[in-house]
Amino acid sequence: MTTKYQPFVGWTKKEYKGNYIVINEDGDRIHENHTNGSDTIKHAAFLGGSTAWGTGSADDETIPAFLDALNTDLIVHNFGEEAYNSRQELAKLINLYLDKRHFDSVIFLDGANEVTSYCIKGASKVTHHKEALFRKRIEDNISGVKNNVVFVALDYLFIKKTNRLINALLRVEEIDPSIFYDCDKNDKKANYIAHTILENWKIAHALVNSKGGRFIAILQPNAFVGNPQLSHLKDFPPMKNYLADQFKSVYPIIQKLIAEENLPWIYDLTDIYNSEEYIYIDYVHVSPNGNLIMAKRINQILYK
Repeated sequence: MTTKYQPFVGWTKKEYKGNYIVINEDGDRIHENHTNGSDTIKHAAFLGGSTAWGTGSADDETIPAFLDALNTDLIVHNFGEEAYNSRQELAKLINLYLDKRHFDSVIFLDGANEVTSYCIKGASKVTHHKEALFRKRIEDNISGVKNNVVFVALDYLFIKKTNRLINALLRVEEIDPSIFYDCDKNDKKANYIAHTILENWKIAHALVNSKGGRFIAILQPNAFVGNPQLSHLKDFPPMKNYLADQFKSVYPIIQKLIAEENLPWIYDLTDIYNSEEYIYIDYVHVSPNGNLIMAKRINQILYK
């Protein structure tokens, strides 16, 4: 699967049809609906990063797909996208409303990508995972030399391929990934990130309410918060301290703000995988059984 540029949100998937993953022409992952065909069918928009999108799971085993399957009067639309954070989801939601879409419920599943994108050293106050890439491409084009067709051709035919060969032949010294993150050393930044996710949720809540819908924000679980079963991941590289330190610096602040605000539409589900069951396949993505657990809990919230 490949991605394409998408205004305001940054990127989205290109149309794709495989055995386990199908992406429609709008770049959204689709699954089978289980509605009864009545006139009272409701629609829910599910937004988030790769956990919502369903990394590691087939189309019908994602959180939105399971939530859909639990109800015969609800169609759940999977608008998740890999690496999206809450600011991009807000932009995506605005795009959907501008396209005259109606949703009875809108669900944001967030937290992990706020940490992994905003905690990068040098990241802007409003950022996403591809900020550095976008910035470089734009600045290179503005500089003029890379607009030259001959340069572009030579760059592709020789420079890029030569670099790949060199990297394959040379033994590159392993770099400590912790040098790229700084939330564990910057309390002001960690606080800013925590407040940012709450503000994005509040804006989304106001927008959805203005459209006659119900908004639900969920602080997503991760392997570094709570007490999940992780014995099978002890040697997995991202489980090392450099990411754990970032999550442990930001998540407690988010949780504190959620408790203080006590807003009835925000749910801290960071403890949902606290059991001996094997759920995580890495530091944030889970197996289909984990997706089902989350879908059942969200279903309880929707219908309580």
